[in-house]
Amino acid sequence: MSVFPVAAGMLACQKNSYLRTLKATVVECMENIPVQAGDGGEMSSKKSKKEKKSKSTPAMNRSWNVVLSDTVLFPEGGGQPADFGTIGGIEVFDVQNKNGVPVHSTSAPLNVGDEVDVNVDWGRRWDHMQQHSGQHLVTAKAIELFGYETESWNLGDTISFLDLATAELTSDELSTLESSVNDAITTGHDVTPRWIEPTDPEMEKIRCRGLPEDVTGAVRVLEIDGIDKNLCCGTHVQTTAHLQAIKLLKAEKAKKSTRVYFICGKRLLDYMGDMFSRQQSLTTILTSPPEKHVEEVQDLSKRLRDTDKKCRALGKELGHQCAQSLLMQYRQGVHVLVCHRDAGDIEWMKAVAGEVESEAAGAVVFLTFGDEAAGSDGMFMLCGPADIVKVAGPKAAAIMSGRGGGRGRYQGKVTKLSARKEAIEILTGAMEAGTDASPKSADS
Repeated sequence: MSVFPVAAGMLACQKNSYLRTLKATVVECMENIPVQAGDGGEMSSKKSKKEKKSKSTPAMNRSWNVVLSDTVLFPEGGGQPADFGTIGGIEVFDVQNKNGVPVHSTSAPLNVGDEVDVNVDWGRRWDHMQQHSGQHLVTAKAIELFGYETESWNLGDTISFLDLATAELTSDELSTLESSVNDAITTGHDVTPRWIEPTDPEMEKIRCRGLPEDVTGAVRVLEIDGIDKNLCCGTHVQTTAHLQAIKLLKAEKAKKSTRVYFICGKRLLDYMGDMFSRQQSLTTILTSPPEKHVEEVQDLSKRLRDTDKKCRALGKELGHQCAQSLLMQYRQGVHVLVCHRDAGDIEWMKAVAGEVESEAAGAVVFLTFGDEAAGSDGMFMLCGPADIVKVAGPKAAAIMSGRGGGRGRYQGKVTKLSARKEAIEILTGAMEAGTDASPKSADS
């Protein structure tokens, strides 16, 4: 007897979102072999946005497309990500609706005709149910209170958002909306799916932004008793009480609409737990109670800006002193001018190089900073005659285990400052030999 798959919209997971396991028959199983673009195949190695969001594929990127007689694994749709789980103990890392049929991406093949146990990753499913049902409730209440329709929504990894069709949502409106939503959670309204024909007169009273062109047969209506009726394919909680609580975090301008960020259910508990942990850490670091944290950080920020301003002034003065010292050496006939500091930055090097270059024509200026004694990472800058810099720069960088670049000035990062003396020998040899950047050997 032939077994046919249940069409998306009438799946076991859509009839009972709390169903965690199901026995089903494997109807199809084909290896998903990516075809390079231009090979003439229907599939391409280039991943779609949906595929990029799916769980990491197994080693070697081998996967199989599996169709079942029915499933408890929800295929991505309606803004809700796909479920993860197992089929016959084999990992399922994505589920997509293809031509009305759920196709499961698995890490290994299954035998067509076998009866298998299908299990859903319940933690992921429960989280998605709470966030999706929470979005429906916020959307319904925004319409009821203010007449603001939802234009789109996103179920994020940590925080979700929806876009309301209003240029502004005031803080009072946000507070009123949050209170109304949580009142509906406390009251506990039943949330149930049912199916009606597209020609049913009731369709005119149901919130809907239009049916997809490929929809045939009965459509799924999700009803929050006494609050909302909406066409939806997703999995949802059985009662608003199972949402536990919703926090509307903030509202901000998003083009011509207003984006409202929200979090609900177990996510909210986890979020508050993380916030409290950070608050405890800040209390220890700042040695002040939570109500003083903002004041303390503002004071620290101001002192940091003041200190930074003073450091920049001192750095400028130090750069000037370094430049004057190098220029004094130049006037005494030294033409390889070297300066190193354990603590410095690129701005210090630019300041020194700029002041020295303007007077020490024909000299090579070699500047470095970093903890030379510890042999740690650092930076260097080399400037001077173009032919010398072009040849000697890369060699000096290489001997200090680094790389550089630039026009006029050759600069970069190094990982072996302890070889700075050898780099200076290269520069000295280059100045003595014109463009020959090799250091003088003992027997030359």
